[in-house]
Amino acid sequence: QLWRRRLAWRRRLIGWCCDAIVFNSRSVAERFEQELGWAAGKFRIIPNGECAVGSARGHREARSIGVVGRVTRAKGADVALDSFARIAGGFPAARLVYFGEGPLESELKARAKVLGLADRVEFRGYVNDRNSMYEEIDLFVQASLRESLSNSLIEAMARGLPCIATDVGGTREAVIDGDMFVVNGQKTW
Repeated sequence: QLWRRRLAWRRRLIGWCCDAIVFNSRSVAERFEQELGWAAGKFRIIPNGECAVGSARGHREARSIGVVGRVTRAKGADVALDSFARIAGGFPAARLVYFGEGPLESELKARAKVLGLADRVEFRGYVNDRNSMYEEIDLFVQASLRESLSNSLIEAMARGLPCIATDVGGTREAVIDGDMFVVNGQKTW
């Protein structure tokens, strides 16, 4: 117990000694304010950024559903597969593609096989060329259980991709449910 109190005191002390504390989302800043008692007046919010690099592709059938990030439970890799399994029968041309590596990969491959989806679920591993990766995606899914503000979500939005995201961390600051945005003069959802 004493060790835990000392650790908590150290974390609080950091916030008290700073002139400013930078967060990438308001929701994360509010969590630190509540949990550690840091003064909100010191908070500066600088969201993750990405230049709009793609154009809205217009509405087309989502044949390639992309998940970008570590293949872990925290990133919702298992949730994405379970969700895909629920809709796969209604969209026979759709496939789920993971771009990233992680400890759940072999478990999810086995689960996809049991679900009869092994030929429709791909694991591409880490991809250096972000642009080529997003070119393959028709619908972006971010199913994280926790996030501050997802870089891959921001990257997908900057490329005009329709996005489905869990309401965690700063996601609601970036994604407005049902709202339309404009990329390179074209409206998209």
